[in-house]
Amino acid sequence: MEKRLIRSLIIGGVFLLCVRAADAHFLFSNRNASIVLQEDSSLVLNAPVYGWKDRSITKYISDDGGIDLREEYHDGTGRISFEDAPTELVYNNSNAIAAFDTDVRNNSNAIVTLDTNVRLNSNAFAYAAEDLATDIRYNSNAIVNIEATNNAAHEALAASSSS
Repeated sequence: MEKRLIRSLIIGGVFLLCVRAADAHFLFSNRNASIVLQEDSSLVLNAPVYGWKDRSITKYISDDGGIDLREEYHDGTGRISFEDAPTELVYNNSNAIAAFDTDVRNNSNAIVTLDTNVRLNSNAFAYAAEDLATDIRYNSNAIVNIEATNNAAHEALAASSSS
């Protein structure tokens, strides 16, 4: 009886693996998925693409939280070239590694290198190159490196960051 059960489980598992491997859908709603387009010749085949508003890698998101694939970028081949890819590939993601020239907010456990505001980041590693050039607030357990000789800058930062 046990051998039949084990054999059935193994056969079922192999079947599921084969079905999953044959699945042509591109899923990026899990926290471990990522895409990098590094070259002009890089392409992403998406037939079809699934995603969610808070974990999307696509810039164009409709009001209802779905993805707007914008026909001008998606012809019959279903490919996105390096030039056609959106410039902001990741946002509103927890545990994000971000290096942007714009505001990053509400990212928990972020590693951030910015020239602008960083707020509400728990366990953030933040780096500011000038006297309060980067406005860092409400960061618990932050490791902060500020190249400033102004003691007031250090006191102001310490007042709004715990640990």
